[in-house]
Amino acid sequence: MSGPGTGRESVSIPAFSWGPVQKLSEERRAFGLAVDAADERKDLAGALLQLAAFEYEALDVQDYLARLDALAERFADRPRGPDAAADLARHLFGEGGFRGNAERYYDPRNSFLNEVLDRRVGIPISLSALYLEVARRCGIPAVGISFPGHFLVRAEGWDGAPCVLDPFHGGVQLSLADCQARLRRVHGQDAQFDERLLAPCPPREILLRTLRNLKHIYAREGDAHRALRCADLALVVEPGNLVDLRDRGRWFAELDCYALAAEDLEYYLLRVPGAPDAADVQAHVISLRERAARLN
Repeated sequence: MSGPGTGRESVSIPAFSWGPVQKLSEERRAFGLAVDAADERKDLAGALLQLAAFEYEALDVQDYLARLDALAERFADRPRGPDAAADLARHLFGEGGFRGNAERYYDPRNSFLNEVLDRRVGIPISLSALYLEVARRCGIPAVGISFPGHFLVRAEGWDGAPCVLDPFHGGVQLSLADCQARLRRVHGQDAQFDERLLAPCPPREILLRTLRNLKHIYAREGDAHRALRCADLALVVEPGNLVDLRDRGRWFAELDCYALAAEDLEYYLLRVPGAPDAADVQAHVISLRERAARLN
């Protein structure tokens, strides 16, 4: 990906022997393979479960993939109406019991696909991922949508018109007028709906959004190790993104990895010297280099 948010083609960390940093190196290699599979085989679930496996070390990825297979098989065995996409939404978010976790929206468990399958609650993007993966197994073409407000799913209705579904709110089907109303709630009454807002969100972007959701949750909780992991894995998905690079540098600093932190933050300044936070980042780099020098 190119543009103002990107930098180096590849942003890596050395496999130092210090435990947490060495573990990051191992995780990014495993996650890179899963991201490639998501691109090549459209295996979004495999990549999401690989991400979950870093948090849940005993997680059996194949078991959870089998659960998705079982959900698809149960749907395939039942009578369908003329609109398979909407029928699947009713199957999952009606009788299946999957629902949005409005009560504990920022619980990090809502972002992990294994927890969504175990607890049957999630947030818009994780419930959409669930729908997409079951739909794929059922042969129902569907894509994710990064719609303003929150994530949705788009499939093709029985009449060939877009079938827009909201997994977070029970899989309800939205008309284009509903989409327009939601857009105006987010961006004001002057906002104009454009069908480009229903453009497909590829698996790589879904992974990236999931990681950034988790990064913000962990940052708010002050969980440096997990926030660092999310920033680093986001750079596997979108190599060189300068916001994730800056955030990774800040979390390296929180964990006293002063040289690694300084390297990330210096590159951030090199690429965006006029950034609004440039003065603060420069002061941070000077402090980090001083601390690193005292350790040598």
